[in-house]
Amino acid sequence: MLIGNIEPFTRQVIISNLSSRVKNDVYKELRTSDCRLFYILNGNGSIKIEDTVYPLHQGCAILFKSGTRYVWQLDEKGISALFVNFDYTMNFSSHTASFHPVHSENFSEEDILEIINFEDAKILNTPVYIKNATSVEANLRLLASEYYLKNNYSQEYLSSCLKFILITLLKTAELTETAEKKKNYETVRKVIQYIENNYHLDLTNETIGEYFHFNPSYLNRIFKENTGDTLHNFLVRYRMNLAMDLLHTTNLPINTIVSNVGFSDIPHFIKSFKKFTG
Repeated sequence: MLIGNIEPFTRQVIISNLSSRVKNDVYKELRTSDCRLFYILNGNGSIKIEDTVYPLHQGCAILFKSGTRYVWQLDEKGISALFVNFDYTMNFSSHTASFHPVHSENFSEEDILEIINFEDAKILNTPVYIKNATSVEANLRLLASEYYLKNNYSQEYLSSCLKFILITLLKTAELTETAEKKKNYETVRKVIQYIENNYHLDLTNETIGEYFHFNPSYLNRIFKENTGDTLHNFLVRYRMNLAMDLLHTTNLPINTIVSNVGFSDIPHFIKSFKKFTG
């Protein structure tokens, strides 16, 4: 499907509060039959979507397709949010009643209303998180007002308004992703340069992360996204290539070579060498 061909059906728009103080089934892993758009009006917390945790704060937005796994992780104060249940097409507009989220273990793939795969806006095929989506807040409030008032041509208005909101969020997400990718690429380039200059030191994911003021897991993730390899494997391979070059071109004793390229001891080097060369 192309983004220009969407004709959103707005099934429900509500403004509601969520708090861990109220114990109910909303804090288990959930899935829904239709798509979801959440806009945070107040409060803080987080939401885990599939295997990624996203921080929640005023002005952020979350958008995902039907069938996506998600879990709210909120404190006692919780959040106030604007919730939109929708489809990307009018194919199931006869289903006007809202779909309550279902526990993952009780959800079947057959419960998904429509399976949409975007050819041009591929970012929408995965969960979208936007840190700052305040540009759509006024339109989201208009959407909520029209949904409650049910004026003439309400569904046409709701569809047009939601399409504008979705495309605005798409553009914001793509710009954010491009800026983030550029920033991550520059970080990875600096990490590689750092390894090239300091390979002889006692380097680990933790020490490299500390040097660059990044969480080691996050740094490893963006490193792999940009190089196709983990930070640890890259470091070992870089050291091993240097060691092999020294073995070929010098008469240095093995213990000197091992020390020069940053391995802690000869047994560790031999184990890595065998794994690397076979």
